[in-house]
Amino acid sequence: LKKYNKKFFSISEPYFNDDSSVAKLMEQIMASFSEFRSGQDGEKIREAMRHKAEVGIYPGKATYGYKNIRSEGYGGKEKRWIESDPVESAYVKEIFRRYATKKYSLRSLADELNQEGVPSPNRKHWGSSGIENILKNKTYIGHIDWGGVNNPNGQHEKLVDEAVFHRVQTILRVKNHCADKSWKHAFILRGFSYCGECGSRINGYYHQKSNGKIYVHYGCQKKQHSKPVSCSQSVVQTREIEKQFQKLVKAIQIPESAALRLEEKIKKAVEGDRGANKQFQKSVRMQLENVRRKKETLFEKYIEKLVDDDVYRTHKEELEGKEIQLQEQLAKVNGITEDVVSRVEKAINLARNCYKTYLNAPFEQKILLARTLFEKVIIRDGMLQKAFLNHPFVFVCGDKASRVAEFQYQYNGGGGEI
Repeated sequence: LKKYNKKFFSISEPYFNDDSSVAKLMEQIMASFSEFRSGQDGEKIREAMRHKAEVGIYPGKATYGYKNIRSEGYGGKEKRWIESDPVESAYVKEIFRRYATKKYSLRSLADELNQEGVPSPNRKHWGSSGIENILKNKTYIGHIDWGGVNNPNGQHEKLVDEAVFHRVQTILRVKNHCADKSWKHAFILRGFSYCGECGSRINGYYHQKSNGKIYVHYGCQKKQHSKPVSCSQSVVQTREIEKQFQKLVKAIQIPESAALRLEEKIKKAVEGDRGANKQFQKSVRMQLENVRRKKETLFEKYIEKLVDDDVYRTHKEELEGKEIQLQEQLAKVNGITEDVVSRVEKAINLARNCYKTYLNAPFEQKILLARTLFEKVIIRDGMLQKAFLNHPFVFVCGDKASRVAEFQYQYNGGGGEI
């Protein structure tokens, strides 16, 4: 919006509507923590589904051959599980039976199923990848592989005999020249890293050489707006660049003494802004009083039959809506100061433990934490050249980051660059 010289006005968050430093800070804090809270909610859902997988209950949308079942359990709590679909399960068994004969390739089996009119998982045409996905799916022999959980004792019905399943895996490996495509495409810096030469996104890649050895690296896409651009940057090993990023996280972790000083500084800053809040409250109360006078005037005109029923009803509803809106603004602004202090304290608490949290976090949480702390990083010549903090971590971690000489980053104070 700023780029196009446009300004954002909020009715429900009126403290966004000025250009003061506190208003900017509050807006940045709320945006950052809304994203962070969304991530936390996702973690809770994933944890609950992971628990279901651990006890043998398939946690997600039923794979082809099964159907989702739900019912109301004790205390009104809903229970969900999967059961075999009588039609699709028969097709799954037939796919395994045919491929185990060694008479089919993935393509020829897909073509035959299409000719016979067998419905595919997406209700379109069968393809080689769709057949391969089914043949490699351990769900059919009672396994649950979800969210890092690999439970061989799923409670759902087995559709395929284990001996048949393992025979099919052997056939697949032989026909695929023993290639292994089971590694996971997950990179900590994917999505917020950019090339320092051409500005293109940096992406993560897996590459397997003829000897079977797998190489993992980051590389410039050398493309902007879907058009190729000139760039001389080569790929960089994932382990090396993520080790540099780990040092960067350590560099912005603030000590306890700094955290305490920041908490005190924030409280004083917000305390000094309470006068502005009081001025806003005064303005809202004056508007409320004006609306109430208009309601009284309208009622008097209605009694004197100067306005008819329809006009009275329409204007009365408009004024009542405006009154409710102003009352909500007044109620919300009363809690602004406490809300800001609470949000900044959460940012400070995360910053004082971010390195320790990062080291001990599972891989998925490392990715979430990285994107919570950093807006983007710039990579050039195999080095993390620059990094930009998200708000409010610019405010919380800026002084600490500006003193990190080993990275030779310069804190610019306003845009979040280290």
